[in-house]
Amino acid sequence: MNKSTEAPLLVDGERVEAETIFTPDTTSGDVDVTFTFNAKGLAGQEVVAFESLYASGQLIASHEDLDDENQTVQFKKPNLKTTATDVDGSKDIEPTDKRVVDIVNYTDLIAGKELLGETTFTPEEPNGAIEVYFDLNARELADKEVVVFEKLYRNGKEVAVHEDIDDASQTVYFTPLSTKPEPPNNPPSNPPTNNKPGSTG
Repeated sequence: MNKSTEAPLLVDGERVEAETIFTPDTTSGDVDVTFTFNAKGLAGQEVVAFESLYASGQLIASHEDLDDENQTVQFKKPNLKTTATDVDGSKDIEPTDKRVVDIVNYTDLIAGKELLGETTFTPEEPNGAIEVYFDLNARELADKEVVVFEKLYRNGKEVAVHEDIDDASQTVYFTPLSTKPEPPNNPPSNPPTNNKPGSTG
């Protein structure tokens, strides 16, 4: 069931259902019922499992409680918010600098699951931040703006993305190269002398 709509969960127009046929060995126990479906469109939603038990075609027990936390699963909706600067936190970077720092703030990740984004990390909490470093030769970027894009992967699958060419937080500016005037290339002058021509005998 879709908890927010209180209606049966539909994926591609079909109800999500599963069944398991079993013969109990004892009067009390448990059995696994596996739901297999495409959950890509359920990010940020909560789903509650309802159960019905039949014997000889007759309903003998059911459990249908939208507020049962044990029956509720939440599909995470990871999000990224990032800030790019130099190592000192400045948005204006000299083109002689070789490192850009991208501070990636993440929300709604699964704690304890390893992720990869050019930096591999395992978040201890669902929300937090990680620093990603770009080492580069920035001399050719003088007087240019650069925007950092991010993608977050888990188990080889993309789980979050942040690509906004107009995001000021993700933009850094490489300042123009400074040029120093070269000293004039004049030949050195000889100091005057008081020597007079003489004669030898």
